[in-house]
Amino acid sequence: MSAPVLLVSGLAAAVAFAIVAKRFGLPYPIVFVLAGTALAFVPGLPPVRISPDWIFLSILPPLLFAGGWSTDWVLFRANLRPILLLAIGLVVVSTVAVAVLANRIVPGLGLAAAFVLGAIVSPPDAVAAAATFERFSVPRRIVAILEGEGLINDATALVIYAYAVTAVTTGAFSVPHAAGSFVIVALGGIAVGIAVAWLIERLTRLLARYDLADSLIDNLTLIGAPYAAYLGGSALHVSGVLATVIAGILISRRSARFFGPEARLIGVNVWTLWIYLLNAYVFLAIGLQLRVLV
Repeated sequence: MSAPVLLVSGLAAAVAFAIVAKRFGLPYPIVFVLAGTALAFVPGLPPVRISPDWIFLSILPPLLFAGGWSTDWVLFRANLRPILLLAIGLVVVSTVAVAVLANRIVPGLGLAAAFVLGAIVSPPDAVAAAATFERFSVPRRIVAILEGEGLINDATALVIYAYAVTAVTTGAFSVPHAAGSFVIVALGGIAVGIAVAWLIERLTRLLARYDLADSLIDNLTLIGAPYAAYLGGSALHVSGVLATVIAGILISRRSARFFGPEARLIGVNVWTLWIYLLNAYVFLAIGLQLRVLV
């Protein structure tokens, strides 16, 4: 299926299934995934193959940035202990459980390859939780913990995945080395996020000083922030996900100091629509991939 056809078809499907979700009061991620799964098995419909690189580069950064932007920092800081326990401990336990089970039921897979699989599936999605909770009356503390865990568990899974792949290819694995790499990946991602937030603030203030800023230019720099953070983290081999989330949190907390009211108003409307559309494409794509996988 060509890109233009996929784009137009996806937009039409997003509108149709958003109406269905609204009509029946259902979380739209669930509706989109189920609809994509049903569409995947329609006779005569060509299989849809989407490059993972395209997803990671084009869609993931703004979704992560928006998650960081909307994070309640007070609740996040107050619940940091359970968030870290889930983001580190639960991801490790889930990886081990999946690896042991996969090694038992898949002949010839091997324990190292099973750990690769476990690392891939163990971190909960950073976007699905927030999108799903919109339709339910869930206590704010629970939402803050689950959303916070979903935003920072990448560092744990990334380190486990990298060392599991190394174990598959070389047969060598070092627990102390892996633990040290986890610290580097996490702290490096946080540092990149702080640097990007600082640069965005300095750039916005500089443009305002020379009377070159307006609401559209401010929002263009804001749109570029998640991509700068994600690509910067990836280029330095640290957590691009953590970098993007931290940039979103910091810019959100300080935005009132360097963004004018008009820029913030336009930004809220643009990002709300953009994130909804990206979520629609992502969850439809998840369902549509089932046919190819089967």
